[in-house]
Formats: sequence, C-alpha cells, structure tokens
Amino acid sequence: MDNKPISWENNQRPVVTTRNRFFNGKYMSAREFAREQDYFLSRHRLINRLHVGSGIACGLLVEPHPNPTCPNFVVVRAGVAIDAWGRELILRKDTPFELPDLASTGEVLLGLRYVEETVESVPVLYTEEGKNRQEANWVRENVCLEALALDGAPAGCWSRADSSVTLSSASGCLDVDSPCDDRVPLALLRFHKESGLEIDSSGRRQLPTPGQHLTRITGCSWPHGGSMSLNELRSAGGRLEVRFDRPLAASSSDEQGIDVHTFQVHFGHTESGLRPASSASGVSPEADGSRAIFQLAASFFEGEASLAGQTIYVTLHCDFILDNQGHPVDGNHLGGRLPSGNGSPGGTFRSWFHVEEEAQVVNREELS
Repeated sequence: MDNKPISWENNQRPVVTTRNRFFNGKYMSAREFAREQDYFLSRHRLINRLHVGSGIACGLLVEPHPNPTCPNFVVVRAGVAIDAWGRELILRKDTPFELPDLASTGEVLLGLRYVEETVESVPVLYTEEGKNRQEANWVRENVCLEALALDGAPAGCWSRADSSVTLSSASGCLDVDSPCDDRVPLALLRFHKESGLEIDSSGRRQLPTPGQHLTRITGCSWPHGGSMSLNELRSAGGRLEVRFDRPLAASSSDEQGIDVHTFQVHFGHTESGLRPASSASGVSPEADGSRAIFQLAASFFEGEASLAGQTIYVTLHCDFILDNQGHPVDGNHLGGRLPSGNGSPGGTFRSWFHVEEEAQVVNREELS
C-alpha cells in the first residue's frame, strides 16, 4: 500500500475512502499517521471544490510597481485563492514579480500555483537503512507566481470578451475540471508602446464574498420615507449623503464607481411623473472615502424651481459600486431598514423623502 501523503501524489488521485480504526495496542507507523492526514485533507479539499469552487477568495490584485524605476515589475497584493483541486493558495504578503519581456512575448498570463516544500532536516532515530539518515520534519504549503505566454496556456484558461471558447465541463462531480491546470489566473498583462504596461483583470474568477464581508449602506442624510424642510436641505448645502461601513473604490471611467449613472436623484409630486435632478454646476456625484455625495443645484432652493412640496427619490445601482476590496456593495434596502443588504453582492438601493416648506414643518410640529 502507498505510504506517501496525498499531497505528494498525482493530482488526479481519487478521494481517500479508508480511514484509521483505533484500538488499544494498535501499532502506529508513519503510514497510519500519513493516512490520517490524507483522509481529512482529501475530504476538506473535496468540500472546497464542490461547495466553494475554484478562484480568488480575496485580495491578489495585480498592480504596477509603485517605484517608477521598476517598469518590468508588478506587485501582487496578499490574498487567498482556491485551485481546481480545492487547495488553499495563500499569498501572505504583497509580493513584487519581475515580468518577462512583454514587448517580445506579447500577452502574458500571470497565475498563482500551489507548491509544497519539505523543511527542517532532522535525524531519524530508528532506521533499518543505516545510521545518520535524516528526513524533513515538516511539509510547508506555499505558492509561487508564474508568467505564461497566453498562446501557451490551455484553451479556456482566461475568459475574454472577444473569445468564443466554450469551457469544458467535468464528466462527474468526482472529476476535476481545470482549464488552467493547477494555476489560478490573476491577470493578463500586455505592453503597448504608447501607454506601457496594461493589466487586464477582467478574466479573473472571483469567488462569492461571504455576506459578513460585504460592504453595506449604514445611513443617509435624510429620513427614509419621512420629511425634511427646504431650509434643512438648504442648510446642508443641498448635499444628499449616503454612508457605507467600508471605504469605496475609486471610480473607473464610466464602468464602475459613484457617478451620474450609479447615483441618481429624481423628484416629482408622484413617482409616475419624475424628473432627473441636476447636480451643482461642475460637481458630479462622487465617493469620499466611505461616503457617496450628490450635491443638488442651488436653483432647486429658490423660486418656481424650488423642491418644496416635491418628493425626492434616490437610487444607487450597487451592482456597479465597488468597495476598496473590489466587491460590489450589498445595497438592497429591504424593508427600508439599515444597514442594507441581503447577503449577496450588488442590488439596488432605493429611498425617498418629502420636502416641505418651513412653515408646514412648524405647523406639523405644533399639532403634534
């Protein structure tokens, strides 16, 4: 019977189905202890593979090296991934990586791969193979970064918008389907003469974020479903502010972030006749740390354009609003309660409030 731990075997080895049976007086050798690890490791990794899947759990962002004198380097941020065999790949600290010559190799796929190394050589106290033999005391689980020319990568390893590749599927739940072999792809790197290094992260497979790690909306500067006076809104500088429990990522052109497409404000007497509210001149909706701000134009506080008597409707399209970890905000405003969220990334945050003249607010307070 094979005595080696499962992690030293061919990746295709099936799940271990035999475990130790303990009894008083049982002789325990290295083989029995190795089988104990094999059994639980194989089951743990089977659960990872079938219930979590392969991909990036958190972090592992690929960024240009902050030192301009290192144009041939990128930095891979610390993070965790799971490969196609259910093994955890843990990059414990931000790691610089030197790239090959992209000008000559074209597109390069940067991936993370699970490796093991034996460490700490110790003497074997009992051996039938002679004296002074030594063995490694520990197996250290580690990872390595690898750059692979895209044309040398397996078909389907990187998802591209212009790709017609159909990923194969495993024939059964016990079969491993790994279009990237034992790598977890992190980024596709290109070099352009005009713009330099381009880092494409669009083909990464991001694992679903657990609900407790999602960013949620925790407050807003108006009473949901309630009323504010026009003077209160004016005193706040016309700012409609939404607060989050984590900082937001910076906007990326028109693709994601807080902007006119994702933070929208409408007003009207009824929801069926709404008109878009314009922001203050030259001021677009923006993220400020853990806040999103929409500043209403000054014209809404005077004359015929006054918002008095109107209902203001605020909508945030959270599918496109990312936090500083790159995860969409869990923004569903369920039951009008905060914090927002239903445990899944994304969703739509909707809220509204009525704007009253100051005299109306005073009279209402006197009646109460």
